Amino acid sequence: MKLGIDIGNYNVKTSEGIIFKSAVSENIEYGNKFDKIEIDNKTYYLGTGRLEIDYRKFDKENYIPLLLGAICKSSNSVENKIGLGLPIKQYSSCKQELIDKLANKTYDVTYNDIRRRIRITDVQVFPESVAGIIAHFNSTLFDVKHKDIVSVDAGGKTTDIALIKNKKVVQSSQVNTGTIDIYNCIKNSLEAKYFDVKVSLDDVEEYLKRGFYYKGERQNINFAIKSCNDLFKEIYTELNLNYPINTSAVVFQGGGVDLLNSVLSKKISNIIKIDDLFANARGYKSLLK
Repeated sequence: MKLGIDIGNYNVKTSEGIIFKSAVSENIEYGNKFDKIEIDNKTYYLGTGRLEIDYRKFDKENYIPLLLGAICKSSNSVENKIGLGLPIKQYSSCKQELIDKLANKTYDVTYNDIRRRIRITDVQVFPESVAGIIAHFNSTLFDVKHKDIVSVDAGGKTTDIALIKNKKVVQSSQVNTGTIDIYNCIKNSLEAKYFDVKVSLDDVEEYLKRGFYYKGERQNINFAIKSCNDLFKEIYTELNLNYPINTSAVVFQGGGVDLLNSVLSKKISNIIKIDDLFANARGYKSLLK
């Protein structure tokens, strides 16, 4: 089976619409239910536990459990051809290392008490964010065929920026600020004001989507979002100084797309928002040869 897998610092997404937190735990509290995978006599529960943040995501200890868990959740096939991504700044230097780590490997696992054999017959690696744009390139709402594109991909710990001309990256950079940093800033602001409330990063995501309620009343949390202004400013400064944002289509994508759009749309008028968490994963699958 062909499968695109996007292993981010915050979520794992696949081209088959599967998403789960980029965390594994060897133990869970009684009564909680998570998919489990056994690898080399070790049991991992998927989507629970602490996030691991590494500059090179495939160096994380939980990378293989997350990858095999994503395959089990998405495919019943023994043989799988997978498309993966790397940040643009790591793509050239790390691509072959990631391929060598996984290509032609066979794993015998037990997934939710069912024994499985997973054979990775081929691994192809693509630049993140560019793949997401390609996945939408022929969409009717993505009418940028005759324009240069500035791609802004807000990941877990970094924001990747690239200038794309004729489907080729001609310039790229990385800002060391991502969704986790922004969520953590909002979390700290909420806990400072509502000192009797403990907030997790997952809570922040829910509050931004559905509102924050305190003692039965919905609260305005714009003050917490404004506390992240310095983080947003880092991203905007890089865009404004080094990219043609006034003459190109500026495409926002990634986990922090809504927040970036709400803040930076006041400064950048021609933003196209790809509100699709699976864009990269679907792009990887579509690019598989």
